[in-house]
Amino acid sequence: ARADFQANSSALIMNYIATQCGNDAKQLCPNIRLGEGRVLGCLIQNTQSLKSWCIQALKDVGALR
Repeated sequence: ARADFQANSSALIMNYIATQCGNDAKQLCPNIRLGEGRVLGCLIQNTQSLKSWCIQALKDVGALR
């Protein structure tokens, strides 16, 4: 049951980030392949260029302080 909860939590977090940061990711990280945190890393490297709601989403999930 715990593994299912963790998988569902990860999926919800990924969906939240994709919803809030999708346009930023498309604009700032167009050639980054999905998976292994590459897009998240790209977003974090481009924090100054992110929309405020994307920054808030990254803070909400603990990816940014």
